[in-house]
Order: sequence, then C-alpha cells, then structure tokens
Amino acid sequence: MKLYRCLKIILHLFWPCDNTFDDDVIDDVPAPAEIESPEAEPERKDTFELEKQYLSLLFESEPITRELNQLTIHSASYFYSGMRSIIHRFKYEGAKNLCLPLGRAMSMLFTKPEIHYLIPVPLHINSTRKYNQSYELAKGMSELWNIKVIEAAEWANDVQHRVGLNASERMKLSADDFRITFNVKGLRVSVVDDVCTTGATLLRLSEALEKAGAIVVCAYALSSVGE
Repeated sequence: MKLYRCLKIILHLFWPCDNTFDDDVIDDVPAPAEIESPEAEPERKDTFELEKQYLSLLFESEPITRELNQLTIHSASYFYSGMRSIIHRFKYEGAKNLCLPLGRAMSMLFTKPEIHYLIPVPLHINSTRKYNQSYELAKGMSELWNIKVIEAAEWANDVQHRVGLNASERMKLSADDFRITFNVKGLRVSVVDDVCTTGATLLRLSEALEKAGAIVVCAYALSSVGE
C-alpha cells in the first residue's frame, strides 16, 4: 500500500488532479494530537483538510537543485506566496503538526541518498520556539527513507538572526559558528533546513561537519528563495 501511495503522489507531479490528496494518501502519517482521527471534532477536520491543501501546494511546485561551493542543495519548492504562508505557520504560529507531512512529501520528491544520517540545522540560540522546525522536517523525511535523524550540531556563537540580513551579511557566517556534538567521523550525512536563501547556513554547517570528519553528500530545504 505504501508503494501505491507513493506512486500515486508521484503521478500527480505529471498529471495533477483534484482528488490526488484524498484521505488514503496520508492516512499513515502519524496524526498530531489536535487531529487525532477523521471522526474528531469539526475544527480538527478543518485542520486535517488544511494540511492536505499544504501538501498539494508543495507537489504543484518544481524541485530546485543548486550548487554552492561544491555543495549540492536540493529544495522542494520556491519561496513563493503559498509556501511562504506554510512556512510562517510552522515557524511563527506554532503549527508544528505541518512539519512531519511536509517532510514526508519532501522525501518523495528526491531520490533516497546513500547516507547514514540526516542532520538538521540547529535552532537559533535565542529562539523562543519550543521545537526545531528543521528537525521536524527531517523526521518526516526519515520515515520514508528509513534514515535516522541526529541533532549533531549546535550554534557555537550567538550569531545574528538570519531574517532581514542581505546576501553579503549572510555569507559572513563561518563554519566555526557551529559546534559538532556527535562523532561523525567517516559518516555520510545530509543536512536539512526549512528555507534556503543564500545557502550560507547549509554551506557553513556542512563545512563544520566536514572538519569533524563527516562526508556531506548534499543538503535539503523545504523552500528556496532563488538565486
């Protein structure tokens, strides 16, 4: 059944139809507490339907691949108005439940990499968010790929928030701004983030991992601002 569902979603990329994202496509996604079942309260059903709409938006976009200093970055979509709305919901409005199904959808858009671990970009030191959205996206990716997620990095310095910085300011980030907290020597890994603007965060984290002995195969992002 899982293979059938994956094929059905993949077919939607080429022949979109209104009923591709019916209940049986994502009923194996672990339901968050507020949408425990289709028989739940009306507001919970509304949340479930909204989640399906967001998945549809993702699959209507085209994946993007870019190269940055020999790092290959795969993004599931461009950061257009619809995707911006999705990302703002789980980053600033507490809609953590959106991350897991979006991560699962991301894993269907790309070929499974030959790696040992997925490593999310760590949550900013001063963030008030109670969860790391990059980690939650990586968890969704890990389910279909059967690749473990490890939080192997943390910020070593209290760097300026990325939001609002221009390209040159973003690129000032250093690999030394990250601290690797897991023994990654000899391991093949990929890094995961929610948004790729210049790619600086993904690049510098990859460099920090390589300094620690890892082999960084590629990076993944839910959305790309574009070049």
